Amino acid sequence: MARVALVLSGGGAKGAFAVGVLQELLPALEALGRSPSIFAATSTGAFIAPMALTGHIDQLATFYTNLTTAQILVLRTPGGALNQPALADLAPIRNILAQNLTDAICQQVLGGAAGITCLLSAVSLQTGELFMFHAGAPLPAGADAVIDDVPAWRYTALSSPEHLRAAVLASGSEPARLDPVRIAYEPVAEGAPRMRVTGVGGAVPTVWRPPLVAQFVDGGVRALAPVEVAVAMGAEEIFLVANQPTRKERLKPIREDNTDVKTFSGTFDVLLRTIELFQLRIGDADQSAGETFGMPRFHVIRPDPPLSGDSLDFNQAVMSQRLIQGRLQGRAFVQGYTPPVGGGGPVV
Repeated sequence: MARVALVLSGGGAKGAFAVGVLQELLPALEALGRSPSIFAATSTGAFIAPMALTGHIDQLATFYTNLTTAQILVLRTPGGALNQPALADLAPIRNILAQNLTDAICQQVLGGAAGITCLLSAVSLQTGELFMFHAGAPLPAGADAVIDDVPAWRYTALSSPEHLRAAVLASGSEPARLDPVRIAYEPVAEGAPRMRVTGVGGAVPTVWRPPLVAQFVDGGVRALAPVEVAVAMGAEEIFLVANQPTRKERLKPIREDNTDVKTFSGTFDVLLRTIELFQLRIGDADQSAGETFGMPRFHVIRPDPPLSGDSLDFNQAVMSQRLIQGRLQGRAFVQGYTPPVGGGGPVV
């Protein structure tokens, strides 16, 4: 059976586009016998992935088109924010997540529904490492990647619904805008012994290493779309649903009359815009990973025209338009998709 991967990028409210794409793409792939066995995701994609792989696509569509900014974003006062890790409290998002990503859904993901591996990215503020929190089917042999003798990312297994929801929350916690998420993890490589023996001749009892706790933020700090992880997982075909525009689409000249210029006047505005530009550059590198590793079947579905607006602006009318745009582009992609030889017939 071919290893097919679905990679979902970050983008906050722009995730409505990805949901629309999946409403068309996933049923088509299932009909061809090419349903993804690997889901790798970041930020808003990290919420979509566990819902999608358990068959809750329509629930996702309802969720994204009915959510409002006021429901999820409770800003602190400017003075109070300076003494806090972020501009907004995560409590509202945590509550919404618990209502939608239920224990029953989490248990399906943790149990490896249909042999699927789910991987969610987040970054440790303490070490700077990219963590891939994973659940479901076991990781294949050789799924690690090493750069300059240092692991490119760290795998950490998820063990409970609360652990899974924490990873989703961390993956979408935009630095400076949302509070970091504290998550415990093993202090040693996965699969290595957690104990050490002190003393000589076993006279001193074994001492267990307690889990470490770190603050985690948006996986987009290191991997806006974890394509490279999907490659390391042995994917033979990758479908990337990217919510961000291409570099060429982003770099548009300013009009001579300056009517399209936005002025960034506040400290936080400048900070957040800088973080956004940084993450978009990372997204460019993520997309090129499929080409760098010579993936012969690497497909990118991105919004055309590009999506505009703040990633945390959950305008219901705009979200509905993005969902429709995603469905239309997903349908167009499916109609033009040709599976590999022996992988099923064309979609009609």
